[in-house]
Amino acid sequence: MRTSAAAVAGTLLLLLAGCGDGDRPDAVPSGTPAPTAPSASGPEGSGSETSGSETSEETSASASVAPADGETVELPDAATLRLPSGPDWTIAGQGSRAVVARADADGGTVTVLANEFPAGVADLDSLAQVELDAHLAEGDHPSIRRGEDRDVAGVTGWVLTSQDGEDGLYQFGALSDGVYVSLAVEVTRGLSAQEWIEPVLASVEWR
Repeated sequence: MRTSAAAVAGTLLLLLAGCGDGDRPDAVPSGTPAPTAPSASGPEGSGSETSGSETSEETSASASVAPADGETVELPDAATLRLPSGPDWTIAGQGSRAVVARADADGGTVTVLANEFPAGVADLDSLAQVELDAHLAEGDHPSIRRGEDRDVAGVTGWVLTSQDGEDGLYQFGALSDGVYVSLAVEVTRGLSAQEWIEPVLASVEWR
């Protein structure tokens, strides 16, 4: 499965022009979500359940999942997070606004996408819709949908999920002090994107 972030970025940048008057980023990355079947393989110590509908109560991130304790990923303005230990991660863009980490695991490939950029006057729901529309326009994940909002380390954000064949994604997006942050996991070969992202979300520390 190709990483959808690069393909969606151009569309996303154009759509964001209508979201607000604030500065736009040097790079506008976007990860895509994955629906969430808690069945497939995930990192050791994970084991989360699928999110409910978009009208259900906000949930707390990874309440029963141990935080990832692998390599640290740093976004310059908004957050730091950790990758799950075990796989041999290849990381590109460390310390920039667009970090991509990729590893082979459990017979498939796991890609973690961490992105940030100034959000200007854009609101959270508008940004979620922009991401959703961009993915639908690109056609990379036909089953993409918005799930229930959730809390990650005290910051509430939206969730997008998608599962298309054996390819899955799970994306969390939030605003932190005027900075838009997108954290996503893409997986292949029937792995569970949610099981891989839960330890990552549990490790997030907002600046």
